[in-house]
Amino acid sequence: MSRGSSSPKGSLADCSPEDAQRFAIRLLADWAQWARRWWYEPPELPGAGCFGTGYNQWGAQTNQKYVGVMAT
Repeated sequence: MSRGSSSPKGSLADCSPEDAQRFAIRLLADWAQWARRWWYEPPELPGAGCFGTGYNQWGAQTNQKYVGVMAT
């Protein structure tokens, strides 16, 4: 695996489904912790929020990815 991470048994392809699931959840949890810095709630829109800067290709799909990971 890249960036110094490794799956529980060294290769994700060799993992049991349970190990692969635990590994995926750990990756999602790490990403969720990192991503929180990019969530903001515009004061002019109570109850609304946005992930990202809102410009330069940070579109609706990016918000959907954020919400999907946080819901997981």
